[in-house]
Amino acid sequence: MPIEIKDVENGLGNLIIVNGVVTEIEFVEALQRHLTQNPEKFRRYRFSLTDLSEVTELNLSKAVIEEHSRACIRSAEVNPDAVVAVVAPQDLQFGLSRMWEILSNEISWEICIFRRNEEARTWVRERVKEKWEITDLTMGCTGRQ
Repeated sequence: MPIEIKDVENGLGNLIIVNGVVTEIEFVEALQRHLTQNPEKFRRYRFSLTDLSEVTELNLSKAVIEEHSRACIRSAEVNPDAVVAVVAPQDLQFGLSRMWEILSNEISWEICIFRRNEEARTWVRERVKEKWEITDLTMGCTGRQ
């Protein structure tokens, strides 16, 4: 599966690892399933880190990005305080991620798009520490920091 979504830090956060060739259908299905999960589980999240570093092909239409933005806005009603980072090293991924961020301007989450994984992880750690005094996050270290 090109999109792996896993809880880390005993459910305080999640990692969304995307790799290889990802179709629009796979993207929509995986993220819709994630965003519409058990509201109590979703409410616990303090952070989310999406890593697009290993993506070789991701072509999303504006309509899909708009749909995803609307889903995130609805999800923020359940969990309004999350910290969300996206790692998008390639220009196309970065541009698509920024489009999502701009279309999600009504969202209450703190969102930041990064080119490098280590910068995203550092930002998440700092924001989570500042907002909730949670320290020593490993964020499910996968060796790719």
